[in-house]
Amino acid sequence: MSGRGPSRLGLIVGVLLASLLCGSAAAWAAWSAQATATARATVTSVRITQNNFPSLGTTRLNTFTSLTTTGSFTVTNTGQASGTLGLSLSGSGPLASKLGLTLWPVSSAAACTSASLPPTSPAPASGSWAAASYTAPSQLAAGASQAFCVRTLPSGAGASPTMPAAQSLADTSGTLTSSTTLTATLTAAGFTASDSTGLATQRTEAIFPVATGYRPDGVSDWFTLSSSAAGAGSCLASTSVSAAAGTTLVSAACNASASPTTQVFQFTPVAASSPAAMVLRPLSSHTLNLGVNDAGVLQLATPAASTAAQQWVVQQSADARVQLVSAATGRCLVLNAATPLTTADCNTAGTKMYLNRKPITATSTSSGMTLQWAVSNPGQPLYVQINATLGLAWSNWATIPAANTAVAQPLAPPALWLNLGDAGVRVSASSIPFLATDVPAIDVLWQGTARRNGSSATLITGGG
Repeated sequence: MSGRGPSRLGLIVGVLLASLLCGSAAAWAAWSAQATATARATVTSVRITQNNFPSLGTTRLNTFTSLTTTGSFTVTNTGQASGTLGLSLSGSGPLASKLGLTLWPVSSAAACTSASLPPTSPAPASGSWAAASYTAPSQLAAGASQAFCVRTLPSGAGASPTMPAAQSLADTSGTLTSSTTLTATLTAAGFTASDSTGLATQRTEAIFPVATGYRPDGVSDWFTLSSSAAGAGSCLASTSVSAAAGTTLVSAACNASASPTTQVFQFTPVAASSPAAMVLRPLSSHTLNLGVNDAGVLQLATPAASTAAQQWVVQQSADARVQLVSAATGRCLVLNAATPLTTADCNTAGTKMYLNRKPITATSTSSGMTLQWAVSNPGQPLYVQINATLGLAWSNWATIPAANTAVAQPLAPPALWLNLGDAGVRVSASSIPFLATDVPAIDVLWQGTARRNGSSATLITGGG
């Protein structure tokens, strides 16, 4: 009996243990299969897609209206579970960090226009086309879509960009680019799905740096603007001498050796302007400025230097040519066969031209000096005047008759000029009246300093 007892007990324990082990294996297998199936179902249910982001890429010009753009894109929860939506922009290229953006949700793409304003609460996302991110404050339901509005403008620019904003995008090549990827993510039940298919390319065109060095201090600041090098081809011109305000401008055949006064313009800096702007006035109608009207037509205007419509920024392109950009619109002066001339986007044919300075030179002679200015003055005499007392009074010295092809004649020092010493010399559009000591400042076209040495004189400042 005692021998058979332990054997039966062992058999019973073995059967019970085998049953327990087999039952546990079956239970684990069932749990494992259920967990795997649940995981697969959750991953499958979290999906996100995006649409229209590439269309936000565009080309920007100096034209102020092209600097700010507004566009939209849409993301859709194509899965089976609600989730938290996140957006991330990542860009590269020299233009990416120069373009700021503001991003906010809208009810539909149609609700995103140039007049749309971002909400104050919840706050919109802000950043640049190099980096920006957004997290939705509420869940995006399964099958739902959300539209987003994106406003882009040069970093640091105000709501209405002007020339400083355009110049912040300038490059010697005239062109900068960037590429930015949008990644949309949806997080639900601990799982995240993403879509990074959106790629937008930004570009600038014909935005060059402000020209420098073309107008040295102390020399002639009168120029012609020509379609060909060395003052050849077609030149910017007024239609007549002593034209009235409102007269439009045209292109005319250049004469590089003796430019008509209708083709010669003085470039005068606008005080404290940034970027440096210029006021242009034609020699033939020196009391008027070159301006542009609301229709973009070039015309002569009564001087108002503080008016943007009479200010021009000189851009230096990469090929030695320049562009004249209106400070009022960011559009460029076009030199072509059109009548009258107008402004247009700066990537338009005819907006690049050559700037040719008209120097005043002087040579010393045994009887004074010869002053020469390669400018023809049909119908308009010019006057050479001297200030031998260095500031006390000006007097007429010589007259350059109308229709002369150049200012070139001996200028004997007047008797009141000391045998040794300096004197102011200038060219004026008007003669000093009898018993008067000066002319209106607007009539002074050029001024320098001459030094007398016995019977001869030499120009020491203002020449060139």
